[in-house]
Amino acid sequence: MCALKFISIFWVVPAMMMVTVSFFVLVIAHKLDAKNLKTFGYIIAVLLWLSAALVLCKGRHHMMAMHDMMKEGSQAQCPMMNR
Repeated sequence: MCALKFISIFWVVPAMMMVTVSFFVLVIAHKLDAKNLKTFGYIIAVLLWLSAALVLCKGRHHMMAMHDMMKEGSQAQCPMMNR
């Protein structure tokens, strides 16, 4: 069970990196004078937020599937164990 919590870090770190990059994109977009570049910056920030949300949802789904497999006692079928 401890391994499941450790593996969850691999899903949180990329999401946090995307949110951090989106913060700096928003800061730069806010300081721009050109309307086209400002709009482009906002779009990039929103896409980064959506990507981070998808990574977290995928990680949560993957973790729940692994937890269910371990609960059933079929650890041999766990995708992480077969690699």
